[in-house]
Amino acid sequence: MILLLQKAPASVNITNPTTNSFTVEFSAVADATSYNVTYTALHTPSDSRTQPTTSTSLKVSGLRSNIQYNVVVTPVNDDGAGITSTTVAARTAPNGVGVLSFITTPTFITMYLEQVPGVTGFEVEVNNTMDDTDSTVYSVPDSIVNSFYVSVVPNLLPNTYYSVRVRASQVASLYYSEIQSPYDEAQFVTTDMISLFASINLTTLTFAPDSYTDETLRAEVETELLNAYQTQSERVVNVTVIAFEVGTSQCHHEIIVSDQFVPPTTAGLDLTLVDSTLYSDSIVRYHVSDGPGDGYYIDGDPTTKHIFFDDYGCAGESSESMELYTRDGLIGSGPIVDGTGDGLAQSLKTLELRDGCIGVCDVATFRFAPEADTIYAVRQNHLFRGCLDGHNPNFFDRFFSARFAEPAERYTILFTTDPSPLQNTSFQSTSFDNGSGITITFPSTVVIRGIEIKLDLNGAIQTLSENELDSSTSYQVVFSGLSINQSYEVILSGSVRAAHGDILTTRPTTFTTTTNKKSTTQIKQRKTSASVLRMRILQHKLP
Repeated sequence: MILLLQKAPASVNITNPTTNSFTVEFSAVADATSYNVTYTALHTPSDSRTQPTTSTSLKVSGLRSNIQYNVVVTPVNDDGAGITSTTVAARTAPNGVGVLSFITTPTFITMYLEQVPGVTGFEVEVNNTMDDTDSTVYSVPDSIVNSFYVSVVPNLLPNTYYSVRVRASQVASLYYSEIQSPYDEAQFVTTDMISLFASINLTTLTFAPDSYTDETLRAEVETELLNAYQTQSERVVNVTVIAFEVGTSQCHHEIIVSDQFVPPTTAGLDLTLVDSTLYSDSIVRYHVSDGPGDGYYIDGDPTTKHIFFDDYGCAGESSESMELYTRDGLIGSGPIVDGTGDGLAQSLKTLELRDGCIGVCDVATFRFAPEADTIYAVRQNHLFRGCLDGHNPNFFDRFFSARFAEPAERYTILFTTDPSPLQNTSFQSTSFDNGSGITITFPSTVVIRGIEIKLDLNGAIQTLSENELDSSTSYQVVFSGLSINQSYEVILSGSVRAAHGDILTTRPTTFTTTTNKKSTTQIKQRKTSASVLRMRILQHKLP
């Protein structure tokens, strides 16, 4: 008696995904003695394997990481295979995320994360290696400072060696544990040294209007001050002259110290104690303008940032500058100019962020032509001169972060340029043997940070969602039910995610493809269907 299996497994579920495995669990089928579990890479049909099992659960291993698979289960008994289940999707977990580059300041770092296809959530682990304190884990993105693909880690110590590890925690709506999707190897970064600002009278000198532009004089003063400070403290690493007060002996300077705490101590840095005949009125301070980031604020729309300095700013040697980064590191820097022309430090400064220009676009002091589909990061670095009442002499300060209402841009300003059209020159189309369809194959690199790729073939639309964009080297889209020996126009477009989560759409591009003619041999092959062939086999088995 022949027991034909008339049912497929009613349910098929994927559990316990890791970087190289997942488990297929399915319901039993009456009279089945075993099952064939077939799993095929979505974008690489040749990567297909079938494993037999007598259980209703099978762990599939030896797979590639971050790859989408199609899985089906077929019941089997001595009389043959039964009905195959509905296809379900399975995906292996990503295997670590690298840090492409760091942007450092004394108290926070910004890092570009590797843009792994399909990943929508990251975890960044930061550890102070100097005292081996407990690690802190930051979610990316979050509602405070972290954006997609870029992580900002605040509240760090200056001149401190940190280890950083990153992992992918989420693909679409699927969350992975640390065991399933582990951290990448640790990378290391040191925060910048912190500054003190000082003023002193060099009693043997009187400064003229051109004294500051005299590079020899500045170098001599810097060397003298560095040697004097280092006789008091080995914490002093460097000294830079900021300004000479004309007609006086007063010299403003910045002291770089190796302190690993905030605020750095000013103890032991009074040069009048070194030689009161050479130095008088020695003052050393840290952030006299009320605290880190309190000297200015920013507002504006996503494409134009207005920088306002607090009212105690004054004309003179203030230097508001920006440094522009991409994932490849620093690409340039320049000053942000006075937008009002009155020469006052508190006046409006404008930073424009648009596809054609990043910087002060009407002048050449800070202007860059950005590339398409790129995340740009602006590191703020403002040397600020203040004239606040009650402070004598005038003071200087340096800021890397702002006081304003948008935490996501308090530390590093991010801007993502619009994507360029997806290039069709790298696309290939292969017609079915019978001429009734086309498989379109294209490199996965045609879209970065993609959330959707859409192909429109004469009104027939195929879409690859974010779930289906994985770490395959190429993607495939299949169009079937087409006319034989016919040319078709394909319109290609896509959507990508910007750093702040906004969705940007590519401009459409088109290319043409043609189906094949079918041959006589192919027609004969079509006349024997799978069902007819199966019945012939069954009839042959009858006694």
